[in-house]
Amino acid sequence: MTYGFIGLGHMARAIIGGMRRSGTFRDAVILGAEPDAARAAEVAETYGVQVVSAEEVMARAQTVVLAVKPQVLPGLLPTIAAGARQGMLIVSIAAGKDTAFYEGYFPSGTPIVRVMPNINAMVGYAAIAVTGGRYATAEHVAAVRAVFDTVGETFAIAEELFSAFTALSGSSVAFAYRYIDVIARAAVAEGFDPETALAVSCAAALGSAKMAAESGIDPGTLVKMVCSPGGTTIEGIRTLDAEGFDETLTHAFEAVVRRDRELRG
Repeated sequence: MTYGFIGLGHMARAIIGGMRRSGTFRDAVILGAEPDAARAAEVAETYGVQVVSAEEVMARAQTVVLAVKPQVLPGLLPTIAAGARQGMLIVSIAAGKDTAFYEGYFPSGTPIVRVMPNINAMVGYAAIAVTGGRYATAEHVAAVRAVFDTVGETFAIAEELFSAFTALSGSSVAFAYRYIDVIARAAVAEGFDPETALAVSCAAALGSAKMAAESGIDPGTLVKMVCSPGGTTIEGIRTLDAEGFDETLTHAFEAVVRRDRELRG
């Protein structure tokens, strides 16, 4: 199987790196089209990608990943779609563009699979939404999930939920980074050195995520388990409640969903 990437930015490089580290795709032929010569050379050297033109990607690859920014697509797709071949699978990781958008460019019957990864793919821990378009079969979706499972965990998500998934996974990681940063800076103010404060903040967040994911105990109950009556944690929780922590996060989630829908048109 030959895979092609049009665009070799951070996300494409993360995916290619995951493929190369996996047993399944380590020896796959990977083609890449990238106008930035320095970036293309780096990816070719690091991951063994054959750098070619976008037209050659379309001529040779069986699965093509469109890894360019959404605003680039309208100018790029007519040329790309003209080179589509029967049996080719098209995968998009662009935000805000649904499968029907691509089906409007590619020949009728072309299978389109839409994927929404997040930045944590760079360390192999992304939560990734996958959905198939009108002509994508269960086998197409499974094949794409196998690729993206090399950089995290994939979830089959109905396309109408992708705006909410943007907030749930794509944008919420920034909220998590913000939490880690704020807690670490507060510890520095109490006398910790910055490196230790950040390391402990990251370890606490990672452990909490694993506990919530693996213990079988719902997060609300876990909060109560940590909060001893009259203790220290309950005072912090009371402060979060008084300052509208839950409402603020909910409003941030809703703002992301709203903006995603606006961008989608």
